[in-house]
Amino acid sequence: NDNTITIPANCVLEFEGGSLSNGTLVGQNTGIKAGLIKLFNIDVTLAGTWNVSEAYPEWFGAKGDGITDDRLAIQKALDMPVTVTMLSDKTYMIASYTDTTNKIGILIPRHQKLLGTSLSYYLGKSVLKTPNGIEFSIVVALDGPFTTIKNITVLGGNRDLIAVSVGTKNWANNICLDSIFVVNTGTGLNIKTYVSNITSGTVTYANIGFYIHGDNVEGR
Repeated sequence: NDNTITIPANCVLEFEGGSLSNGTLVGQNTGIKAGLIKLFNIDVTLAGTWNVSEAYPEWFGAKGDGITDDRLAIQKALDMPVTVTMLSDKTYMIASYTDTTNKIGILIPRHQKLLGTSLSYYLGKSVLKTPNGIEFSIVVALDGPFTTIKNITVLGGNRDLIAVSVGTKNWANNICLDSIFVVNTGTGLNIKTYVSNITSGTVTYANIGFYIHGDNVEGR
């Protein structure tokens, strides 16, 4: 009922079915023991400290079936006070905005990592997909600092959007892009950063593969 519950220190929440809804859970070095099942409704906020190595969108109801809009579930996992959000070998539909003004799908908060599981040849098995007919400016935005995206494929729905944008609002720093594969976008990777690490990126079927901003210089 929209209450705030503070969990006693060093407890472990073990889920074997059912989910929690409508309120705020304040952890105190709290652990979670659960599989890839729904644990929390999207109206639940997790605050405090959590002894969890990685969060999963499935905990917030993500389906990963390539049809259901999983954007909010992914964003809720990223907004947890946990540094790693892990995607499974699934296709996650992104069909709505976290930032409606700028039409941005996923916003990766500072000090957070969005990781896929693996790559098959060069194509990532963890896929973010946008549908045809919905106008996006950016699918995934990283403004940092200390944010990472790794082993992710972005399947764009049209040639007008940017798949991954680094430094959307201001110059970003300490960003890591590793093993990113982009298909069917206007711009694959839009990069406005310094002191960052870009290890591997592949863009195909795009108007611009890499748009790199520099000091008074821009390059494509």
